[in-house]
Amino acid sequence: MGAIVGLKHLNGRKSKVILYSDSQYLVDMFNGGHAVKWRKKGWMFTRTKPVKNPDLWHELLTLAESHEVKMVWVRGHGSNKENARCDEMAVEARLKDDLPTDEGYVNPVPVSDTVPVPVVPGAEEPDLFGWMK
Repeated sequence: MGAIVGLKHLNGRKSKVILYSDSQYLVDMFNGGHAVKWRKKGWMFTRTKPVKNPDLWHELLTLAESHEVKMVWVRGHGSNKENARCDEMAVEARLKDDLPTDEGYVNPVPVSDTVPVPVVPGAEEPDLFGWMK
């Protein structure tokens, strides 16, 4: 969620973004292009296993297409002061009474009902990572 919230705060202004996360899974799946492949396959991890949180992956990819995004993994649990502060803020937010419901978690939409971004035959997938080369 932090990556999504951060990109939303750019308010659509095209930006070159280096996003730091202590989630190695998020960083690897995004930078490695796996999430883009999942979207092409209708949010399926394998032929029989759906991707978890397809709503969040979809939102992240949609937001990232408006920017040049690179993710960098940082070790969590206090070894990075900025990451430690982000963890503190996440805990504070989680404990608030007005925390919005995660509808994708409470009422998950079956993967077959998600609407992947249409793929036009012959069209190239947007190069989200070209600036990193």
